Amino acid sequence: MKNKGKRSSFGMGRLFIIVLDGILGLVIWGMYNKSTGSASDKLIPGSSDNHPHVFSYAPDGETVWLGTHTGVYEWKDTKWQRTLPPLSQDDVMGLEIDASNPQHIMVSGHGFVKRTVDGGETWETAENGLPNQPKPDVPDAHQLTMNLLYW
Repeated sequence: MKNKGKRSSFGMGRLFIIVLDGILGLVIWGMYNKSTGSASDKLIPGSSDNHPHVFSYAPDGETVWLGTHTGVYEWKDTKWQRTLPPLSQDDVMGLEIDASNPQHIMVSGHGFVKRTVDGGETWETAENGLPNQPKPDVPDAHQLTMNLLYW
């Protein structure tokens, strides 16, 4: 006989993820303007030319970044805006921010790994020792040691 007094938090967590996925899909799907043939600095709802790959929270817990086919966008003033201009042509599929120093950011995608130590003003290729093919798509920070960024 099932215990009806206890509820599993797994069901609510799964529901939250489904709802969040739906909202992100509706709000941020697409950034390419078909009429002008150029990438926009703002996300264009309804466009199917683009989609989000990864999102990451800043250590302050208030900033959210989104990696896409056309660079990185930041949730600011209740809308998505392109940020980190040097990455505007990169297909960003991995994004990690160093919890102990938010100025240190690693991004990766098809064919590249880059890092910054000045909050995104300048970027350098960080592929020393990596094989040419295949390139990794996702840098990782382990949840038990968030102060360490693995690459």
